[in-house]
Amino acid sequence: EYAKPEWCLGPLGPEPTVPVNEELRKAQEEIKSLKAELAQLTAAPSRPSQGLKEAFAATKAAQVVPQASSLSAEVEVSPRVELKGKRIAVVGHGPVGHDFIVKLVGMVGDGALDITVVGEEPRMAYDRVHLTEYFEHRDASKLGMCDQKWFTDHKVTLKTSVRAEKIDRDACSLTLRDVKSGATEEMPYDACVLCTGSYPFVPPLKNLSSDVVGVFVYRTIEDLESMILFAKKSTKAAVIGGGLLGLEAAKAVYDLGQETHVLEMAPYLMPTQLDEGGGKVLGQKISDMSIDVHTGSRLAEVVVEGGVLKGVRLTDADHPEEYLLEVDMLVVSAGIRPRDELARTSGLAVGQRGG
Repeated sequence: EYAKPEWCLGPLGPEPTVPVNEELRKAQEEIKSLKAELAQLTAAPSRPSQGLKEAFAATKAAQVVPQASSLSAEVEVSPRVELKGKRIAVVGHGPVGHDFIVKLVGMVGDGALDITVVGEEPRMAYDRVHLTEYFEHRDASKLGMCDQKWFTDHKVTLKTSVRAEKIDRDACSLTLRDVKSGATEEMPYDACVLCTGSYPFVPPLKNLSSDVVGVFVYRTIEDLESMILFAKKSTKAAVIGGGLLGLEAAKAVYDLGQETHVLEMAPYLMPTQLDEGGGKVLGQKISDMSIDVHTGSRLAEVVVEGGVLKGVRLTDADHPEEYLLEVDMLVVSAGIRPRDELARTSGLAVGQRGG
């Protein structure tokens, strides 16, 4: 009774259909997908740091792997190795690995050997010495030591995001695993060169595990990118380690707008490079930059609630009684250890301190 035909402004019947522009529909769906991907990439991390997980995994591997024979103090000169084929496998594409293949290609010429380099990081070799500069320009290419053109020009094969899992020395074969897909393959070689580098040491602390959100290591570009994103929702950060790299990390998180604390076990900063007088002068300079320095630190535990970092319990030179330092972010820069688990499982001799 409320909708009589004579009251209608137009003819009765279904609404006219508007033809759908297929190209417009596809464009709208693509824009929606790109927006969702961009939001995911720029969101502050809510999961544990991948770099922290890998550091714990490397530590565990070094502990459970059978100890290979150690090198004696007086190393005997090994007999000259005669290469019986052209297939060269280089494990590790960091600065040392890349420098090796550059020199090798320079000695034998392009294409004289069938060289394959495998690296577990998603990018080619880059300059770790200037890693902190990434915070200034946020451009990974400025740290890069090479590009794909170099490999094409010099006839060298590069496999990124690939980890060497096992060496079969009898069969002269490497077991490789794609870190993204998990797929494995066997790669034969005539000579294998290990340039596996090191991993960040994470000191054993109560409640600290690879599953804690808010804890980062300071080793790769991916670690730094995760820190940058996490700083969007954090306000306070602490850095374990008052050495050179630790101070660089402290300056980096300070520039990300964090209230910053440096936790150093020694009575002064940079104890490896400086004497006590120099270390204390440096500590005062760092404090003048509004970065809190805690020397003589003894870390008791990290405080975790619901899998998320809440702070660190410690004593230091100014606080002989244990107290809670509340922080949202914890960066571990406590030195490095040799990445030698592949050598150990293969029965290769390692140094007395590893490597």
